[in-house]
Amino acid sequence: MARFKIVVVSKSRNGGAGTAAHRWSEALMLHRVDHVFYDESTNLSQIRDYQRRMYAFTRAVNRFGLVLTRLTGHIPFGPFSFALIPTYHEAQIERLVEPEGTVLNFHWINNGFLSRKWMSRIQLELPVVWTLHDTWLLNGLTHYEVSDVFIKLRLSFFYRKFAERDKRQKSKLLFEAQGFISPTEWIANSLKNRGVKPELISVIPNIVPFDVFHPLPNRKECKEYFEFSKEKIIIGFVSGSDFCDRRKGLDIFVNAYRLLTSSDKAKIEIVIVGRSRSDYKFPVDFDFKILSPISEAKIMNLFYNAIDLLVVPSRADNLPQTSTEAQSAGCPVLVSNVGGCPETILENFSGQVFEPTPLSLMSVLKRVLSNEEWLLGARDEAYEFSRRAWDPAMLTKRYEMTLADFASKWVVRDSNPRPGD
Repeated sequence: MARFKIVVVSKSRNGGAGTAAHRWSEALMLHRVDHVFYDESTNLSQIRDYQRRMYAFTRAVNRFGLVLTRLTGHIPFGPFSFALIPTYHEAQIERLVEPEGTVLNFHWINNGFLSRKWMSRIQLELPVVWTLHDTWLLNGLTHYEVSDVFIKLRLSFFYRKFAERDKRQKSKLLFEAQGFISPTEWIANSLKNRGVKPELISVIPNIVPFDVFHPLPNRKECKEYFEFSKEKIIIGFVSGSDFCDRRKGLDIFVNAYRLLTSSDKAKIEIVIVGRSRSDYKFPVDFDFKILSPISEAKIMNLFYNAIDLLVVPSRADNLPQTSTEAQSAGCPVLVSNVGGCPETILENFSGQVFEPTPLSLMSVLKRVLSNEEWLLGARDEAYEFSRRAWDPAMLTKRYEMTLADFASKWVVRDSNPRPGD
């Protein structure tokens, strides 16, 4: 199979999708795969001041759009998934392309980073493979469809019009792509349901850097570092967004705790990591400790080693990295049964599944708290499962071969959309 230069493109190297994209780049570099990583922070001296100012203007427009669509019920991003005008990033990415043997790998590239018109053109000129860290390319405006979040506002006229326009634009891109890498079977099935041919989809979960996330020999020292109780079962919740983001399901966790008996509550200590807002009020009977967001991966590994159980009560999610990282550090996980979440655990061994409701989570918590033997055994199961599921060497080889395979089947196409558009 011919070798191809891979250009990995992501708006950012932060956040869930951005972190996953950058980890793929680091793994490709470690295994000496010919590739380049490009994101918004890439320092290129040939960019002129007027280009930077114009890009700053497009971002300002998107932020303004964000405010407008918040009023119509849209939470994460503004109405302009794509840049309104071409950005200098497009020209810089094209400079990285070699005349023969290049494949573009798009990760998180929305929110005004690139224009739809350019992406549509480049997909006709080069093999482009999308790695989908969420369902953004399948939806209008949103990354995930969460039916119970501001549903009345989402039925507003303006929101529906923005969403329909955005979905039409993305649909064209969807059927122009050369292939897709999906971290979960859930997104793979979502693509198939939209009419994408199965042979254009490859399921490869995101890697976990085992040199960073791994069990530590002395967990008591980890608990001391965060000043956690050494007698109680420490249950953690982690969110990269603020606590008002209902998609992450913090309210489910809070209300599940409130349903526990006094004896169960006495056994545990709740620790929450994330950004709080002044308008988010915790119930007075919710006993917990809060930690500010942890940006350093090694400190995050200390946290996973300090807790006994992680809860991921998402209402919608793909492959939550908190779940994969925690198990790599030997921490069992409770996950909701939505999206790709169940694919992150070996059910009944490295974790448990529950419906995203307080009553269901409470029931699973009670079962786990009454079985400390399971908790101890699940630590080993989580570690072993992670080594089989997210091994960087194995998955990087698959990733490289998949991109090369899609690229080798590339043929120059005209501008007519594929069937199903």
